[in-house]
Amino acid sequence: MKKTLLILSLAVLMTACAGMDQQYQRNMAVNAAGYGIVGSAVGAGIAAATHGSVGAGAGIGAAAGALLGAAGTPPGQYASAPPAPYPYQAYPAT
Repeated sequence: MKKTLLILSLAVLMTACAGMDQQYQRNMAVNAAGYGIVGSAVGAGIAAATHGSVGAGAGIGAAAGALLGAAGTPPGQYASAPPAPYPYQAYPAT
């Protein structure tokens, strides 16, 4: 049962970002990493101050911070930008 649930959740997670553009995925990854680092530091600090498990506090804080960072990423400005007035050409037409 646990293996089936793990495989099913991995399949869902791997296809979650399939429709997003690359810039939005990068923004989500950067925000998730940044918030995860801050979350782990805060979690470890709270756990140390309350005489709890610092490793568990850091892990829970990192997971919560990464989730908040990814979920709180605003949509990219490039997704709704109007099209360019002329097509981009790498070389001038001859």
